[in-house]
Amino acid sequence: MKVRSLLFGMLCMLALGASLASCSDDDDDSLDDGGSKVTLPQTRVYILNEGSQGANNAGLAFYAPNKDADLISDIYKIQNNAKLGDLGQSMIEYEDEIYIAVYGSNYLTKLNAAGVELKRVSFVGDNDLSAGIRYIDAEDGYIYASFWGGAVAKINATTLEVVDKLTGLGDNLEGVAICEDMLYVANSCTADWSAYHNDVKVIDLRTFKLKETLTVGLNPNALVEEDDKVFLISWGNYVDIGYSLQMIDPAANNKVTELG
Repeated sequence: MKVRSLLFGMLCMLALGASLASCSDDDDDSLDDGGSKVTLPQTRVYILNEGSQGANNAGLAFYAPNKDADLISDIYKIQNNAKLGDLGQSMIEYEDEIYIAVYGSNYLTKLNAAGVELKRVSFVGDNDLSAGIRYIDAEDGYIYASFWGGAVAKINATTLEVVDKLTGLGDNLEGVAICEDMLYVANSCTADWSAYHNDVKVIDLRTFKLKETLTVGLNPNALVEEDDKVFLISWGNYVDIGYSLQMIDPAANNKVTELG
């Protein structure tokens, strides 16, 4: 796989966020559109709009890749008669439902396949998680979320109850990815942005304990799993150290290789 193609694919993944499609037109395979105010096709893409800090203008757009419906610029607002909040940070699709981490408002929301909110959990009153939710991934019925302030939370995907937490993992935790029962978490920089880290935390999901710390490029941020490997983009220091693309290979004792 060429580095340029991989990088483009990662950028597309970050921009689009989540897509949903039913297996057939059979009712048993239909997506859950309960409470929807609009009729949607079976194949659909949702695009998370981060918005501007402090402006409470994050949004969720709907797009029909098969061209069988019009673009809806903010389907969350239409379906829920409310704004999504301050800074839509990350989004995943898991078990035909949509999960969105809203960093500024510091909550996690679960939507059905039509963008109707089913449940949310706020972390504002939790001292360990009060610095703000960042990135999310899912495995075996749980959502795993990174937080600024150095915490990772294990959240029941059905109830959104926080069932466990790991703290003291770093400063500003960013991207996460799951591969081979391990959660990889980027530790980007200090809380005041005065210094940048070069480590990725590896958490064993079977015990929910820190297994090891990997040395990577300066200021690690974006993580994605593909073909049983983890790919990482580090952002450097914005001065004399630039962006770098790296590969972490779990089958080779988490060997880190710089690709470009």
